[in-house]
Amino acid sequence: MQAVIDPAADVVWGAVGTIETKDGVQEIFPKNEAEWLVVRNAAITLAEGGNLLMMEGRAKDRGEWLKQSQDLITVAARAIQAAERKDKDAIFTLGGEIYAVCSACHEKYQVRIVEP
Repeated sequence: MQAVIDPAADVVWGAVGTIETKDGVQEIFPKNEAEWLVVRNAAITLAEGGNLLMMEGRAKDRGEWLKQSQDLITVAARAIQAAERKDKDAIFTLGGEIYAVCSACHEKYQVRIVEP
């Protein structure tokens, strides 16, 4: 997660947004082919990360874990297509969908650290 999926998700999440400054609203989005390629490659990494999560020895179970992994692959595939179209609005929306997929899985499977 920390070495593959999380860094790739961070790229997609950080690719599109806005910042309010004293001079107004600054829109953030990939501005050229190279920047769009970075987003596309991150989305590909997310899709492949979903595949890796389903491998024997990595899958926590054969039910919900596989469904969550497939959900990641599905939304990442849509992000790949959006990056190829250079569709910043779709990347923004899909970033939220990726977050929802990740959060649903973490809710069930992430180990919680409880301090005494």
